[in-house]
Amino acid sequence: MEVADEKSSEAKEEERKQLAESYARQRKAVDEKNASHHWASCLRVVDLRGHQTVSTKEMEKGTGCYSICLCTFLSRPNMRFVVVGTAKEMDPVTRKAAAYFIELYSFNEENGSLSLFEKTQVEAIPTAVCPFQGKLLVGIGKTLRLYDLGKKKLVRKCENSQFATSIYSIHTSGQRIYVSDVSQSVFFCVYRRPENAITVVALDSVPRWVTSTELLDHDTVACGDRFGNVSILRLRAEHSDAISDQEQRGTDHLALTKLDGKEDGWTGRESGFSVPYKLDCLVNFHVGDVITSISKSTVVSGASEVLLYTTLFGGIGALLPVILKEDIIFLKKLETLMRNYVRPLCGHDHLSYRSSYGLAQGVVDGDLCEQYWSLDFVKQKEIASELFSKDPHPSEVLKKLEDFQESILFVPHMPKMPTESQASSQGSS
Repeated sequence: MEVADEKSSEAKEEERKQLAESYARQRKAVDEKNASHHWASCLRVVDLRGHQTVSTKEMEKGTGCYSICLCTFLSRPNMRFVVVGTAKEMDPVTRKAAAYFIELYSFNEENGSLSLFEKTQVEAIPTAVCPFQGKLLVGIGKTLRLYDLGKKKLVRKCENSQFATSIYSIHTSGQRIYVSDVSQSVFFCVYRRPENAITVVALDSVPRWVTSTELLDHDTVACGDRFGNVSILRLRAEHSDAISDQEQRGTDHLALTKLDGKEDGWTGRESGFSVPYKLDCLVNFHVGDVITSISKSTVVSGASEVLLYTTLFGGIGALLPVILKEDIIFLKKLETLMRNYVRPLCGHDHLSYRSSYGLAQGVVDGDLCEQYWSLDFVKQKEIASELFSKDPHPSEVLKKLEDFQESILFVPHMPKMPTESQASSQGSS
């Protein structure tokens, strides 16, 4: 009986192996058959008010979409185009594809339909597209290229092919172009119309693996990287004025200069090129997760404007600008005291954690300050006595923290203006 049981178990095991091998062969055959068509994409126009899909445009089989924007060209001011950067049959490992295109779809505002207008083939993935002064800026690999609308396809106007790795995003303001590179942070560029050239005028001194960027003003950019850092970079006012003066005079001081005669370097820290100015890092803060998006907006209409960011594991955070000097002093002092009273579970230091990839600066750790609620009353009173010389009660600290939260989540209540009868009665009294 034991011998028979062993033979039956061996037969079952052999049958399982044969089924597994057969399934693997079938799976491999299906993958090989559909390897060139494993991408599926569509363009969807959504009505935000009605929360309904207005129209859908299916892309060709095997086509993936990698960038999109809305653009209006000077040659056709009455038409609006949806510009899409696509790649066909792309291998996600090698990032090589059979063909790369910039597709223009005319947008009908009456019914929300999309129809293909032009299709231009390029040499690499169009990872970023952005409208610029009635033309189109496209990031194609290491190249930043300016296109205009042609009769059958887009026409090249000028380009700069000296970026480091791959262009991730493009923003514009006036004559300036803000380009973020995948592994080399942010570049400030200027479009010089007389020479029809794009020139890099400033860059960051630290290489950052940028995953999202947001333009805050003409000289300031916020960015998040894949190591979980939020940074704010700014061009100094005197440097910005110098660039503007040179733009108006049409001088050639903005041109890049070669230092060692290399022909294939990039405009950065490790090549033979130099740029006139460097960007200053005003804010650096480690949030502990990959930043997927960053945006300047308000959580509630009418509330204070904040810098919102989202992370890979579903976190949402907000950076609130603090204007009053007394509030800054209060928050910094509270943060310093909380570091002494609250110890992390793993034994790490708060400041060293927030400075994991760069010195933390320009930000008060709000998550740490909010742990004031979790302390016992004795510790709360000790901290309050350090913060306030008069009436050191924990309720004052809690009220301050609630005010900061309400400035993000709630609309501030404005005092009502007195009526004419109330004003006259107050004046007589």
